Amino acid sequence: MPRLDEKLHAIYDQVLRRNPGEVEFHQAVHEVLDSLGPVVAKHPEYAEYADGAVISRLCEPERQI
Repeated sequence: MPRLDEKLHAIYDQVLRRNPGEVEFHQAVHEVLDSLGPVVAKHPEYAEYADGAVISRLCEPERQI
């Protein structure tokens, strides 16, 4: 898998810890974060979305209770 932006990689690590064993979900999150990487790199003002936990909130799997 391609290397993620540093801030996005921290979010991906959190997803791996919170959702062990969900390989398909991990792959989907990685692909989304990989596509956001160039945007965050080109526009540093968007990095606050990673710092403000907006992106990590989007990486929450759907749960049925």
